[in-house]
Amino acid sequence: DPDYLEKAKSGYAWSRDVFFDKEKGRIADNMHYHFQRQNGMDIDWTTQLYNQATFIGSAVMLYKATGEKAYLDDAVLAADYVRNEMCDADGLLPFKNGVEQGIYAAIFAQYIIRLIEDGNQPQYMDWLRHNIDVAWNNRDVKRNVTFKDAAKPCPTGVMESYDASGCPALMQVISPFK
Repeated sequence: DPDYLEKAKSGYAWSRDVFFDKEKGRIADNMHYHFQRQNGMDIDWTTQLYNQATFIGSAVMLYKATGEKAYLDDAVLAADYVRNEMCDADGLLPFKNGVEQGIYAAIFAQYIIRLIEDGNQPQYMDWLRHNIDVAWNNRDVKRNVTFKDAAKPCPTGVMESYDASGCPALMQVISPFK
């Protein structure tokens, strides 16, 4: 439906103008409106893997629907920000503690594969394979369960399913073959 495409482009343009750092590729976490301030908006530039992921996904989908390279360029810049700025020194995806925080890497997996396949951007494959390998090597061997902090051995005992979801999600979309 052309009307839906126009609405998607309009929503993307607004969020890009408000939440996207066009030089660095980072996505702001949220915006608060303040009646007392002159411009009224307070943008929180805390970065979250989830926000980077959903921005990448929307940019790639619009690129696929329109063929406009600017969308692809935005997605690549946002993915590069994750890899170059948000990951630790070993290139491992960021994680945060708290309920539902562990699923951010799984959401990232869902959208980074769209960039890789639909955007023809294979340069992310080795980096993501490295994340899978480290997480899998640190799994709880008895249960074959991984943890959101891939750099550390998986804790034993009860664990939130979200906290175990990142590595399996990446394994579902990233081929182990070069």
